This record gives sequence, C-alpha cells and structure tokens, in this order.
Amino acid sequence: MPDAQQNKCVAAVRTADAINAIEGVPPTDYAKALTAKWALGELSFDAAKAALLEHHRRPADPSWNKGRRDPYLYEDIPVLRNLLGIREEDALDLAEAELSRLNMAGLYEAGFADFSPAGLFQIHQTLFGDVYEWAGKPRVINMIKRERVLAGQSVWYSNDEDIPQDLKLAFRDLQKVPWETLSREEFVHHLARQFPKVWRVHPFREGNTRSVFLLLTFFVEHYGYHMDQEVIYDCSHFARDTFVMACLDQYSEYEHLEKLLLNAISEEPIAYDAAFFREAAQYTP
Repeated sequence: MPDAQQNKCVAAVRTADAINAIEGVPPTDYAKALTAKWALGELSFDAAKAALLEHHRRPADPSWNKGRRDPYLYEDIPVLRNLLGIREEDALDLAEAELSRLNMAGLYEAGFADFSPAGLFQIHQTLFGDVYEWAGKPRVINMIKRERVLAGQSVWYSNDEDIPQDLKLAFRDLQKVPWETLSREEFVHHLARQFPKVWRVHPFREGNTRSVFLLLTFFVEHYGYHMDQEVIYDCSHFARDTFVMACLDQYSEYEHLEKLLLNAISEEPIAYDAAFFREAAQYTP
C-alpha cells in the first residue's frame, strides 16, 4: 500500500475512533485488529466488514414484521430492532459501535462533500445500514434524550413531521456563511453556531451525534483545514455536551463548542502514528 494511502487510512481510523468515543462504547480488541489490518493494507474493507458482521450476527427473529406501537423497539423488550437479531442492549451497543466505526473509517478514506440534508442521510445510512433497516431515514416518532449537563432534562428536538423543513432551514443557514473568506478563528466561530442547528433537528432515532460530527469533519477539511482527532478523542467525554449547551435557544452557550473546535482545527496537516495499528493488528481472538 502506498504511504499516502496508508496515511489516509490511518487518519480514517483515528477519525472513527474519536467520533465513536463520544458515545462511550469502546471497540473490542478484535474490532481494533480488523481496522488496523485494513489501515495497514493487510485486509480489504469488505473482508473486515464481513468478519465483523459474522461476529455480531444472531439467528433471525421471526417476530420482525409484527406491528408495534413503537416501530423501533422489540415488542417485549426495550431494545432497538436490528438486522443482526440482537436482543441484549449492551451487545447491540457494542455491535452498533464497532460496525459504525468501521463504516466511518471507510467513508472517510473514500471522501465526502455533500453538505445537504441528503448528504446527512447518506452518512447515516452508510454508518448504520448494517445494523438498522431504518438507517438513513428520518425518525417517525418524537423523542427526548436526558442530558447529564441539563440535570436530566432534554434538548427540544424537532417534531418528527418538521424534520424535513427544519433540516432544510439549518443547511440553508449553513450555506449562507461566506466560509472561504473567513480566518480560522472566524471559521470556528460560525461553525459553533451553525452545526448545532443541524444537530438539534436530531433526524434519526439513533446515531445523530456521530453522523453530524462526521459531516462536520468533512466540512472542515473541505475548506482546507484539518481536524486533529486526537483532541476530539481526548475530549470525547464532553463533546456531546458542547452541542447540548449550544442548543438552548436564548440560553445557548456556544463558547464550549467553540473552544473544542479551536483546539482541534488546524491549518497544518495532522500526522498520526501508525505504530499503534501495527500492535493492534497482532491480536488474535
């Protein structure tokens, strides 16, 4: 594998690691080994995904198509219905994290530049299409998510019927900014005010933060900057909180997200050490 391609793959995995860490579900050594071998050119992307799918897949669930009041949950347990047949919440969280992490790395390595509602839906479908039938589709129920930084209260997300229009308005505002003319500090200032509008719509039943943060990463690099994913990884325990605090209407506090992005966004390319991947690739189950 040429050095430039390997560097791109290594950066892809570090990007996926950083964004995945925001959800707080670390991958297993087996998943790390698969992505490390892909990054080093020892395993194809398709082979890595096939191995990971086989690792997580459960026997088919015959109750799949029964009608339910909440279309996203199994009837008898509060676990999201999924294409892997997993009925244990912790096991599903791990499978979702590991598969979306691999898919995130693959998408980053391929590149992406569709900064529109359709682009966000495409990212979500790519990340979670192996796990959920509804990946890449707007949710059809309203939802809340209790936030620790709000003492258990939730951000006021878009109503399900308003998602298309709210996303359209959020991306319209994003495109109004003259991004090419801004200094780095101005660029970050506007990022911290525009991307929370997209995040607050919360168009998906699950996977919103990871999808929006990956879109943000692509957006930053589209305009010639570089995202230091080691900074994001180190701050992953409160990265979601910075979006929450930027979505409180007249009480919004943008400075937390702005500080995080100022530390992470660089005008110089970020060099990642591939030595970690060589060690991870040695793991055998």
